[in-house]
Amino acid sequence: MLNIGIEKEKKKDNNTSNNGLLQIKGKDNDGASHRSLYTAKGQKIRRRDADHISDITKDFDVLLQAENEKQCTYLIKEMASTESAYVTSLENLKKAYQVPLSQLKNAKALNIDEIFVHIDPILINHISLKNKLHEILELPRPLWPNSVASTLISAAPTLRECSPFIERFNNILEIVNEIAKDKKVQKIFEQAREMNLLDIQSYLIMPVQRIPRLELLLRDLLKRTNRKQPEYEMIEKAMKDVKEVVLFCNSRKRAVDSENEISQVLLQVKNIPFEFDKEGRKLEYKGKLKAQVKGRLISTSTFLFNDLILWSTYGNNVLDDSLSYCGHAFLSKGTFKVLPTTQEELLNSKIRLPKSREIWKSEFGFTLKFKNEEIIFIARTDEEKNIWTEKIKSTI
Repeated sequence: MLNIGIEKEKKKDNNTSNNGLLQIKGKDNDGASHRSLYTAKGQKIRRRDADHISDITKDFDVLLQAENEKQCTYLIKEMASTESAYVTSLENLKKAYQVPLSQLKNAKALNIDEIFVHIDPILINHISLKNKLHEILELPRPLWPNSVASTLISAAPTLRECSPFIERFNNILEIVNEIAKDKKVQKIFEQAREMNLLDIQSYLIMPVQRIPRLELLLRDLLKRTNRKQPEYEMIEKAMKDVKEVVLFCNSRKRAVDSENEISQVLLQVKNIPFEFDKEGRKLEYKGKLKAQVKGRLISTSTFLFNDLILWSTYGNNVLDDSLSYCGHAFLSKGTFKVLPTTQEELLNSKIRLPKSREIWKSEFGFTLKFKNEEIIFIARTDEEKNIWTEKIKSTI
């Protein structure tokens, strides 16, 4: 007779097999340890069937491992094949666009070099990576995961060289849109289409997309690799190194975009009475608001930065799209509060309401309350009001 003692700790990964059978440790009368198998419903498996079910469990584990190895093989081949396709695309970009555009007499005036200045270094680095990945495919299959991980760890510093291109990507597209007005450029674009090649914008976006794609492939490879396998740590490090490249490029692009936005505000808003292009200042949000200006509510273009809010208005000349500075307030922590604006507060304020009554609903308003001043803003909708108030609160 069996004396079964069920352990209190029934950890799923230790006691439950992959087919849902519960394995319970116990001891028989002579003290010999054994395992009993139970179904998910608690029905005990007869001992004569236990060996058969144990074999099924082992077979399942073998099949699962084989499937993971198959997927790892696919992912590594996918990494190599997509790297080859990427290199081919950059070579097509050079052949169909960079070379003929650079040979135009007005290439300098069109800023053609500004489009392609970083393409050659990127191409050289990825040709090297492509060759190494294909060399790995010639090795015995068990060496592939560790070799791929080691290759990408070594390549990570050179992959950062795409950062200057990614930082300037928006400016590059602006140049492309501008040169597309030139008839000779249009002819080059047409010749590329006749060769069944992609348009220039489709090629230019590829360096922005490639490294995130490598990160995703490495992430999938890691998921398919058993933690106990020796290559797991190497793959994990490779994924982290490539992810750091992605984060680095993204952070640099955000910094450059922020600098460009500050420059655009300086060009658009006239007569800002303080040093505006301060290092570290960045634009968080912008939009249309009614704002309190000299005792009146007027329509404004309002800009929210990480340290201040600035509102401006259009001039009287309809042909001039520049803005005139109206006011600003610094948003240092603890110096102000964001409060809802009620209809009663608006009527009791000293603000002169427009005679036309074409004013946005006051329930969509909010007040910035400083120590010695209150500034009322009114949004178009409740959703816009909530966005503004949340953005303002998050800046501090």
